Amino acid sequence: MRAIKPEIGSMVTHEVTPTLKVEQGNITANPHRDIIKYVVFDRYGSNQIARGFLAGTGIKRGAWASTLNWECYQPTVIGADDEEMATAFNRLLEIKSLDKQYSSTMNSSQTSYFPTSPKDMQ
Repeated sequence: MRAIKPEIGSMVTHEVTPTLKVEQGNITANPHRDIIKYVVFDRYGSNQIARGFLAGTGIKRGAWASTLNWECYQPTVIGADDEEMATAFNRLLEIKSLDKQYSSTMNSSQTSYFPTSPKDMQ
């Protein structure tokens, strides 16, 4: 399996090839070895979903979802746990902000969100 490993403080990324477990037909993240899931959704209604893995974040639990992504401006979610990733992303849907720039975080039983654009902070 290939994963993206960003270079801290840079837009440069590297490819790494961690060994990951398959459970019930799904490749699983391994946050204890610093490998989490990375999912990008098509905001224009094609229902396309890109899935991958991200290395080197230091995230051990929780999830982060955002309607703003430096690369493609598509809704994105990263996280150590599928359920928390779904909760963080669903919170964005609840606030109906996919045409604005918001982020949502999920950790254990608490979800929070905040605008990421100055115009949406007013």
